[in-house]
Amino acid sequence: MYIPIDWQISEDTVVQPDVLTVCKSVEEIRLMEAPEALFEILSPSTQNKDRAEKFELYQSQKVPYYTKVDPETETAEIFALDETGLYKKQEFDTSFTYRFGECEVILDFGLVWE
Repeated sequence: MYIPIDWQISEDTVVQPDVLTVCKSVEEIRLMEAPEALFEILSPSTQNKDRAEKFELYQSQKVPYYTKVDPETETAEIFALDETGLYKKQEFDTSFTYRFGECEVILDFGLVWE
């Protein structure tokens, strides 16, 4: 687990998501390639940037999953890249299965809100 860690997208673009998932060892002080999943926890001061700017940035970098978590409303929005390379909102009840190659991770948001 690497928290916090910067993701350097380009020479002039570095972000530090709230939580990210990487399925291999990170040997550098920052991540230099797209992670498998990103989680942004929305707050009044960052939610506009997380909803629009980061959504577009992460989609353009082909991050397989982008999850926006809203602790105020106790909701999560999960977006997964589709076959065209665009994010598609995922439907789920309280738990969602993230698939990383051979690995599956089930996240139960019902437990998160408890």
